[in-house]
Amino acid sequence: MTTPLTVTTPAFAAVDLGAPPRPAGRILAAARMHLVSVMFVAMPVLVGLSAFLINLIIFALVDTGQALNGTGGLAAFLGTYFAAYMAATQAFSFALGVSLTRREFFTGTVALALVQSVLAGLAIYLLSLIESATNGWGVQMRFFGLVRYLSDNPGVQLGAPIAFCMLLALAAMLIGAVYTRWKGLGMLGLSVGAVLAFGVVAIVITWQGWWPGFADLFTGPPVAVPLIVYPLAAAAVAGTGAYGVLRRAIP
Repeated sequence: MTTPLTVTTPAFAAVDLGAPPRPAGRILAAARMHLVSVMFVAMPVLVGLSAFLINLIIFALVDTGQALNGTGGLAAFLGTYFAAYMAATQAFSFALGVSLTRREFFTGTVALALVQSVLAGLAIYLLSLIESATNGWGVQMRFFGLVRYLSDNPGVQLGAPIAFCMLLALAAMLIGAVYTRWKGLGMLGLSVGAVLAFGVVAIVITWQGWWPGFADLFTGPPVAVPLIVYPLAAAAVAGTGAYGVLRRAIP
């Protein structure tokens, strides 16, 4: 009989994972393990709310004379969300120490990312509706409705933040997995490799004169493709890479 997995390390003290013998229950235990961290629950919300209030006060005090005051303050929430999943892999060694497998740890973390991405995307969409109905919170501010710049389709306005949050989570997991396996040397290699890869691609596209065709990949298809399909495809690639790295990582 499988004994309950009780966390005894200082960072997760007094948290009973209670992993049932069923695989689904152990995946749920892996997801629950992350929720003891304030990074996953309160911090992204608090940072996003702080950025919203700061922007609201600024535009309430300053009359810009514009019909619409755009702001990139939502990036504060997204950046914290990204940081949370980058830090998620720090629990990798602990998870293996309490008899969770690499697959269970990865699947549970991705399942949590999916749930959080859907909730975050839904919250952003609903707040954007309120924002639109209140004339930008009474100060002509566009904070949540960034996708409205590109599409009036409600499905796209809902799906785009979900897809982008999922991409951020899995890309962060890939970076965290590289650090978990290779530490600072891995981060150096990933950074240099990414710069070289993007540089070579830019050189080849410029050399061959492919920039108009490259732009058509984003402007040619329906807006749902670059805003939803491409981010989800990139998320799948990042997730595959993250799992591939974690499979061979030594706790």
